Amino acid sequence: MGAFNWIALSAVCPHCGNACDIIAQTHIASLYDGNSETRFHDKTYIPGDTMLWYNNTDPKYNTWRQGNCKTALPSRFDSECCYARCKVCQSECFAIIHFNDRVITAVETVGILSEWPEEYNL
Repeated sequence: MGAFNWIALSAVCPHCGNACDIIAQTHIASLYDGNSETRFHDKTYIPGDTMLWYNNTDPKYNTWRQGNCKTALPSRFDSECCYARCKVCQSECFAIIHFNDRVITAVETVGILSEWPEEYNL
Protein backbone atom coordinates (compact mmCIF):
# COMPACT_ATOMS: atom_id res chain seq x y z
CA MET A 1 0.00 0.00 0.00
CA GLY A 2 1.41 3.36 -1.02
CA ALA A 3 1.60 6.42 1.17
CA PHE A 4 -0.90 9.22 0.63
CA ASN A 5 -1.97 12.63 1.88
CA TRP A 6 -5.38 14.31 1.98
CA ILE A 7 -6.68 17.39 0.22
CA ALA A 8 -9.75 18.98 1.76
CA LEU A 9 -11.76 20.93 -0.80
CA SER A 10 -15.15 22.50 -1.34
CA ALA A 11 -17.14 21.40 -4.37
CA VAL A 12 -20.53 20.23 -5.53
CA CYS A 13 -20.90 16.51 -4.89
CA PRO A 14 -21.73 14.68 -8.13
CA HIS A 15 -23.98 12.28 -6.17
CA CYS A 16 -26.05 14.37 -3.75
CA GLY A 17 -25.70 17.74 -5.51
CA ASN A 18 -24.78 19.57 -2.31
CA ALA A 19 -22.06 22.19 -2.17
CA CYS A 20 -19.96 20.57 0.53
CA ASP A 21 -16.59 19.46 1.80
CA ILE A 22 -14.89 16.67 -0.10
CA ILE A 23 -11.73 14.89 0.99
CA ALA A 24 -9.40 13.58 -1.73
CA GLN A 25 -6.55 11.11 -1.38
CA THR A 26 -3.38 12.18 -3.20
CA HIS A 27 -0.12 10.36 -3.75
CA ILE A 28 1.70 13.56 -4.68
CA ALA A 29 4.50 14.33 -2.18
CA SER A 30 3.60 11.22 -0.18
CA LEU A 31 6.13 8.87 1.31
CA TYR A 32 6.33 6.85 4.52
CA ASP A 33 9.87 8.19 4.76
CA GLY A 34 10.57 11.80 5.62
CA ASN A 35 13.15 14.23 6.87
CA SER A 36 14.32 15.07 10.40
CA GLU A 37 11.11 17.04 11.04
CA THR A 38 8.27 14.83 9.78
CA ARG A 39 7.14 11.94 7.60
CA PHE A 40 5.54 12.81 4.26
CA HIS A 41 2.19 11.06 4.62
CA ASP A 42 -1.25 11.36 6.20
CA LYS A 43 -1.14 15.18 6.17
CA THR A 44 -4.21 17.23 5.26
CA TYR A 45 -3.83 20.17 2.89
CA ILE A 46 -6.15 22.68 1.24
CA PRO A 47 -5.85 24.33 -2.19
CA GLY A 48 -3.10 26.95 -2.06
CA ASP A 49 -0.92 24.94 0.35
CA THR A 50 2.60 23.83 -0.48
CA MET A 51 2.98 20.17 0.38
CA LEU A 52 5.87 19.16 2.64
CA TRP A 53 8.80 17.44 0.94
CA TYR A 54 12.55 17.23 0.81
CA ASN A 55 14.56 20.42 0.33
CA ASN A 56 15.09 21.20 -3.37
CA THR A 57 18.83 20.54 -2.97
CA ASP A 58 18.17 16.95 -1.86
CA PRO A 59 18.60 14.29 -4.60
CA LYS A 60 15.15 12.89 -3.65
CA TYR A 61 13.40 16.22 -4.31
CA ASN A 62 12.19 15.40 -7.86
CA THR A 63 10.50 12.18 -6.70
CA TRP A 64 7.52 14.13 -5.29
CA ARG A 65 5.43 13.14 -8.33
CA GLN A 66 3.80 9.90 -7.23
CA GLY A 67 0.79 7.81 -8.16
CA ASN A 68 -1.52 8.70 -11.01
CA CYS A 69 0.20 11.97 -11.92
CA LYS A 70 0.41 13.60 -15.34
CA THR A 71 3.04 16.23 -16.09
CA ALA A 72 2.59 18.92 -18.72
CA LEU A 73 6.08 20.09 -19.60
CA PRO A 74 7.66 22.61 -19.79
CA SER A 75 5.28 24.40 -17.43
CA ARG A 76 5.88 22.04 -14.47
CA PHE A 77 2.10 21.83 -14.19
CA ASP A 78 1.00 18.47 -12.85
CA SER A 79 -2.40 16.93 -12.29
CA GLU A 80 -3.58 13.84 -10.48
CA CYS A 81 -6.92 12.06 -10.52
CA CYS A 82 -7.59 11.24 -6.86
CA TYR A 83 -10.07 9.03 -5.08
CA ALA A 84 -12.39 11.25 -3.05
CA ARG A 85 -15.39 11.10 -0.74
CA CYS A 86 -18.27 13.50 -0.05
CA LYS A 87 -18.48 14.39 3.64
CA VAL A 88 -22.28 14.83 3.40
CA CYS A 89 -23.50 11.67 1.65
CA GLN A 90 -20.27 9.63 2.02
CA SER A 91 -20.32 8.70 -1.69
CA GLU A 92 -17.07 7.86 -3.42
CA CYS A 93 -16.04 10.07 -6.31
CA PHE A 94 -12.89 11.38 -7.98
CA ALA A 95 -11.23 14.78 -8.08
CA ILE A 96 -8.73 16.02 -10.64
CA ILE A 97 -6.34 18.28 -8.79
CA HIS A 98 -3.65 20.52 -10.28
CA PHE A 99 -0.24 21.10 -8.75
CA ASN A 100 2.68 23.38 -9.54
CA ASP A 101 5.89 22.33 -7.80
CA ARG A 102 3.95 20.82 -4.84
CA VAL A 103 1.56 23.78 -4.54
CA ILE A 104 -2.08 22.71 -4.82
CA THR A 105 -3.22 25.22 -7.42
CA ALA A 106 -6.74 24.17 -8.50
CA VAL A 107 -9.44 21.54 -8.51
CA GLU A 108 -10.40 20.90 -12.14
CA THR A 109 -13.41 18.70 -11.56
CA VAL A 110 -15.13 16.33 -9.14
CA GLY A 111 -16.95 13.43 -10.73
CA ILE A 112 -18.66 10.10 -10.25
CA LEU A 113 -16.18 7.31 -9.61
CA SER A 114 -17.59 5.14 -12.42
CA GLU A 115 -16.72 7.97 -14.84
CA TRP A 116 -13.03 8.05 -13.89
CA PRO A 117 -11.21 9.75 -16.79
CA GLU A 118 -9.52 7.22 -19.08
CA GLU A 119 -6.38 9.33 -19.46
CA TYR A 120 -5.65 8.72 -15.76
CA ASN A 121 -5.88 4.93 -15.94
CA LEU A 122 -2.63 3.27 -14.97
